[in-house]
Amino acid sequence: MRGCESAGKWYDCKSPTSSLARTVKRSKQNAALSRGVAGSGRLWAPRLAQESRLRQLEDSFARHRVEGEAVEPEIERAVLLGALNRRADAQQAFIDILRRAPANFSALNEFGALLTDMGAIDVAGVVTPRTIAMPRDLLAGADGASSIADRQFTFPLLLRSPGYHTGRNFILVASAAELAAAAVSLPGADLLVIEYLDARGKDGNARKYRVMMIGGQIYPLHLAISRQWKVHYFTSDMADKPDHRLEEASFLGDMPAALGDKAIAALEQIRDALGLDYGGIDFGLGPDGDLLLFEANATMVIVPPNPDERWAYRRAAIGKILDAVVAMIVQKSAQAGRA
Repeated sequence: MRGCESAGKWYDCKSPTSSLARTVKRSKQNAALSRGVAGSGRLWAPRLAQESRLRQLEDSFARHRVEGEAVEPEIERAVLLGALNRRADAQQAFIDILRRAPANFSALNEFGALLTDMGAIDVAGVVTPRTIAMPRDLLAGADGASSIADRQFTFPLLLRSPGYHTGRNFILVASAAELAAAAVSLPGADLLVIEYLDARGKDGNARKYRVMMIGGQIYPLHLAISRQWKVHYFTSDMADKPDHRLEEASFLGDMPAALGDKAIAALEQIRDALGLDYGGIDFGLGPDGDLLLFEANATMVIVPPNPDERWAYRRAAIGKILDAVVAMIVQKSAQAGRA
């Protein structure tokens, strides 16, 4: 499995070619069809197929329970439970899976999707972008813009092909007139339609902050500033802009002062909701101090700065995070040894 990066939803980490990904996608498509055309007997067929597949899986589990980390059939079952609106059962199914296979990306991703859909990760002061999957052919067709409007999306919005990372196949669509061409330019049978969260400051620059959650503590890792809406540290303007680096240094040196009380409280609530020993949060700030959540997961990496003296101000903050990671691992190892 590859690492995860998602603009707004932190659970899209699957390879698009995997059989599990295809099964999960099919389940979600069928669920959307079943919900979207109430009153049509013909379109209850997807739900009946889901129920039939769920019975098949549960009959199989009754005869031979899956052990260890070979949990793909159980993930499929949990996704089906969620698609059939048996959300409490789905939540418990994912918890059971993750107790045995806590590092399984597919289980983490789909559990995150379920919790977000249930509103279980709703946090005061946090804005999360609405995200849905839609057929690319529909978006590229004559009814694409009206289909977007029917789902209460407005322009600008973002389109993304699932399964890609580091900004690949991820574009901003400024207007309805650009939708068809944008959809055609992206790979995949289905695309993610994502609400655009404007993270630009008064100077017109977009800002993306990243903090790490280590052993229950929150540490500032970096701030990337760019003229472009799609912000990554390695493609931002940081290397060429001394004033940007000065702003990042202020964030690293005094995170509460840089973010404000509202955003700090929101970060703490996200940390508590996720309950991860190790994880990261990517976010922006709204004009009223709300936290604009781009991504939160356990797969973010900590990259030490290169020897260039321009990055000297970052070393102490990153060293502090690495020390916290080591301390957390030592503590967990000692606890496991006593168990």
